[in-house]
Amino acid sequence: MSNRRKAQAIQALDAMCDQLPIPGGCLDCNAEQTMTRDSNGVYRITIHHEDTCPWLAGIERRKGETTC
Repeated sequence: MSNRRKAQAIQALDAMCDQLPIPGGCLDCNAEQTMTRDSNGVYRITIHHEDTCPWLAGIERRKGETTC
């Protein structure tokens, strides 16, 4: 990727950071996504599920299980 294209890609990602939530991210609920960039330049997308999301409930249930 050329330096110019890389700079354009970074600008596009930066424009999405800390903006309004983006709809979607889960097939089982009306989740929303937010994007941030940390001080090291790492982009993170966080999915915010609804409290009633069955997928999230399954993940939380498995967290409580112990393994031998």
